[in-house]
Amino acid sequence: MGTMPDHEVAKKCDSTPSIVGRYRRKHGIPAYEGYKFGKGQRPPSKVSEQAAKNKTPRRRRSKIDAFRSQVGKIPDQVIAKKAGVSVEGVRMYRRRHNITLEPEVRRRRGSKTSKPTAPTAPVVRSTGPSVLDSFRDQFGSVPDSEIAVMADITEAEATAYRTAHGIAAAAEPPAPRLHAAPPTAMDLQGYSVTIDGVDHIVVAADIADAAERAVRARLSGAITAIHHLGTALVAR
Repeated sequence: MGTMPDHEVAKKCDSTPSIVGRYRRKHGIPAYEGYKFGKGQRPPSKVSEQAAKNKTPRRRRSKIDAFRSQVGKIPDQVIAKKAGVSVEGVRMYRRRHNITLEPEVRRRRGSKTSKPTAPTAPVVRSTGPSVLDSFRDQFGSVPDSEIAVMADITEAEATAYRTAHGIAAAAEPPAPRLHAAPPTAMDLQGYSVTIDGVDHIVVAADIADAAERAVRARLSGAITAIHHLGTALVAR
């Protein structure tokens, strides 16, 4: 009993399956395990059951296994990019396999927390000729703004040139007032206006006025330079 079906036992003892079943249950004999399987199948042996219990599950292969020799020797970000996984996945892989980052990699990773500041380029002074060299004798007597107009540069460049050569600044002319009285003789200045290589003497209040007067005089050609000559002496 228990090793073959109840109906086969009943045939052998000339009884019925129900009587065999009651007898088997009365004596604590388990039912035939073949009932659990299909035709032609047999219950597993005790040896195979124990082997199945002792069999360890197959570990799933990690994408990082292919780069195991490099883990800890290069930054986790590089390993993550190579293996196609997240950086956190690489960190968990290291912890699971007890792999620590090498000191050089830790220092390199720590240096990324603060962005390195780019070294400031040293200021190199030009030793070559300057466009302002031809106006050097006018610095100190002519405002930087007017020299900038004559040299076709910015006022800041003219001021920097004057400061570099230790020349004191000239007093800026007062700003023109609307509907102001015409300039007196002491207000007028003499300017040399160069038009197509020919110099013309113009008496004006300032450099802008000199350029405007040259245009109003209908002098043909383009103004290429304006030089301050000094205070004009005009007879009253």
